[in-house]
Amino acid sequence: MRVSLRLCARRTADFIGVSVSEVAKNSEHSGKNAYTTVQNVLSVKKNLTVPEWNKLKYVFSGPGFAYQAVSVIMKDKCGLEEARKLTSALEMSDSLNLITKAQMLRAYGFFSSECTMEDHKFIEETIDEVLSTYPVLSADLSSYLLSGLMSTPLWKERADLILKKSAEVNHTVLCIYAQLAFEHKEFDLGWDTMEKAVSTGPNFVPSLYNCIVDHHESHPQENLIFKLLDFLEKHSKMMTSYAAESLSNILNRSDNLVARFSSVDLRGHCTCCKRRLQRLPLTAEEHKTLLSGLEEQFDLKCRFNTYQQEEVDQFKEFLESCPPYTLVVDGLNLFYRSQKSELLTNSISKLRREGHKMLVICRDHLRGHKEFCNLFKSHTLYFLNNRTKDDTFVIYAALFKERGAFVLSNDFYGTYYTSLKGASKILFRKWQLSHHVVCSGYLAMDFLLPTHTPIAQRTSNGLSIHVPLVTDDLYSAFAPYAWLCIQKVSVEEKQKSWRLWPHKPFVHEIESKSGATVFRQHAHNVRKQHVNSKKLKKSYAVYY
Repeated sequence: MRVSLRLCARRTADFIGVSVSEVAKNSEHSGKNAYTTVQNVLSVKKNLTVPEWNKLKYVFSGPGFAYQAVSVIMKDKCGLEEARKLTSALEMSDSLNLITKAQMLRAYGFFSSECTMEDHKFIEETIDEVLSTYPVLSADLSSYLLSGLMSTPLWKERADLILKKSAEVNHTVLCIYAQLAFEHKEFDLGWDTMEKAVSTGPNFVPSLYNCIVDHHESHPQENLIFKLLDFLEKHSKMMTSYAAESLSNILNRSDNLVARFSSVDLRGHCTCCKRRLQRLPLTAEEHKTLLSGLEEQFDLKCRFNTYQQEEVDQFKEFLESCPPYTLVVDGLNLFYRSQKSELLTNSISKLRREGHKMLVICRDHLRGHKEFCNLFKSHTLYFLNNRTKDDTFVIYAALFKERGAFVLSNDFYGTYYTSLKGASKILFRKWQLSHHVVCSGYLAMDFLLPTHTPIAQRTSNGLSIHVPLVTDDLYSAFAPYAWLCIQKVSVEEKQKSWRLWPHKPFVHEIESKSGATVFRQHAHNVRKQHVNSKKLKKSYAVYY
């Protein structure tokens, strides 16, 4: 990694100097290095001329240069003029094909306020050419074209045609279409499109949130930010951090509202207002949707001989007659991945003393394992065939008959999650975040039962609402990075709000760890909070 970064830095220095032609002859870069190098160049030389863009294009032999360059221009907010010069440079080098022109429309949509009539003509001609050339559009191509329509007055007919020709109207396409509606003051259409997009993805794209918040003050009669808060609460969505910052600034200017960034501890208490978030069960409709998704998984896997139909039927019959339970234990996963047997025994005993009844699902080869059978001897055990993958069985047992049981496992069920579609995918993560018992460490064996559901919640008296936040870079996350605490206060409290609820700086950027899922990151955060709380208790004991 260091070698490639040094290479990018050296090429950047060469480009800024006089030897750009020598670099152009001997350099080959991947798309990732193209992004890094363009970013380095623009950080030193804020504006490039068309010939400089042309020279920089020759440094890279790969086809992804234009896409990466536009991404840098948008991220660094270099302005539409840079995108125009890049377009001219690509045209000079005969690199401006139809797909590249469509990719360039992202910048025209991003800097829509800077677009001129000439830009509108370029956008419309490009879209018309793409629509006449390709009978079917990919989801990515559709999103590029829709982005370009942000500033054009005649947008609706072309946007509808793009959706009609799109092979897949996915979450991103619907989000951009909703943003188009809000940009062109079609607010009802925007909300309707967001309703359609609810089941297609976890959270909405950052630009859509920003657009809604930005239009609030110019259209106060629409109450956009309050409708947005209601929408987030209704559909269990999370808000992106930069839009939340703008939202908090607007709310803090009002006479009776206070908005602060905060966090929520393991017991569900907000660090700002000290109110406690609740653990919310799935609604009857949500439970039915999630359970029907599990039934489909069983049917599909039986059809392809992953499961045996007889085994599935026997398992369902067993659940009808088995004793009540509050914890479903993934026996194979927990037993073999927990190497400290004494700690595991103590933790299981602690859960039993707290009144938990367990259903342990495991495989046949553990029947004769003395240590395993002794560990769970006072609980209900169910043995599957040795080759049966137990993920679906464990989750089905936890959801069976709305018992609301917890799942105790070190598995984050990523494979099962990827097999789900639509609403089931979203509901599964919502359920998992409040029902999956997370270990504070794979070997420490401290089982932490979730005490609250990390979704937007309003208190029963309506005096406060807590909105979970994700960063703009990781907007598709299912676990919140932070919270926005919004309170209704009196005039006297508002005057003292700076002292009662001090402002805290908010860090928007977090490190993205490759290979780690967002839910696994959530588990690490829980572990960190647990360790900190133990240290705090210990320090109190020493003090007293």
